[in-house]
Formats: sequence, C-alpha cells, structure tokens
Amino acid sequence: GTKLILMDEELQQIVNYVKIHNILYRYDCKCHICVDERVKQAMIPPLIMIVFVENCVKHVYSPDYVLKIEVKAAVLRSGADTFADLTVTDNGGGFPEDVIAEINEPDSPLYAQNHVGINNVKKRLQLIYGDRALYAFFNRDMGERMGSVSEILIPIDLAMLHAAEDEPDGEEAFNG
Repeated sequence: GTKLILMDEELQQIVNYVKIHNILYRYDCKCHICVDERVKQAMIPPLIMIVFVENCVKHVYSPDYVLKIEVKAAVLRSGADTFADLTVTDNGGGFPEDVIAEINEPDSPLYAQNHVGINNVKKRLQLIYGDRALYAFFNRDMGERMGSVSEILIPIDLAMLHAAEDEPDGEEAFNG
C-alpha cells in the first residue's frame, strides 16, 4: 500500500527485530544506528529498511564472526530536491556479482522470483514515488571481508526538515 510511517517507528522495529533474533537464535548480532534527527520525522513506507536488515540476518549470519549491521539515514540535497538517504550495510561476504546485476535491474524477472523482499521494496517505491525514488545494491570493503550495501533515496518534504533543523544528529548503538 501507500501508507507511510515515521522513520523513527521503522528504526524501533529494526531494534526490536535484531533483539528478538539474538534471543531466539542465541547469536551475537551487533546493530549500529546513525540517523540524522531530521530524518527520524520523515514519513517513509513501512518495513522498507527492515527488509534489508532481515536479509543481513538471513543471508549473512555465520558462527565464525560477529554479524555487524549499520543502519544509516541522512539528508541529501540535490538542486531543489531533498532526499532521505537510507542505507543498510553488513560485514558479511557481500552480494554475489550476478545477484548485484539482477537486483539493480528494474524489471528483472529472476529477482522477482528469488528476491521477494527486495522486489517488494522496489515495487512499493515505484508505486509511491514513481521515478523520484532511487536504489542501489553494491559491495563495500569492510576490512576483513566484503559487506553488502542496500541504499535507497526517497524524496522528503523540505518543510519537515526546517521544523527539525536545530536538532543534532542522532547516533545509537545496541548490542542485541
């Protein structure tokens, strides 16, 4: 659907999700959240970032190392447009190259069958924002191993930003 929620609500769902998984499956997943306070008040599609956190837990977890997930949200201005830059990164092995090509392709029939969560996010972004929302999936060197990066840019209301302009950036970490 097209219902929107506060980014802050999505962040709380992410915190709860990681805590529940750490308790249920008895593994150590660290999640670091760094979000510009102005973005916390942005309205976003529900469950849009938690899909990527869930993918980190589902596809990356290994008893050989501590899974580290970073959730970031920042304000990005480009000309007259203002975006929320939403990113989820992990320290797993990264996306396989064929998967990167597949999930970055807007109308790939393969990813629709195999990457249902990502497909759902992309379709909802298209439905709500049309061509104004952008996404990218890629790998980044995380030191010991590659990590996957899922990034979304969605347009946000400039008036909302001005209302929260004086608030400092927020950063929190929790260890399940």
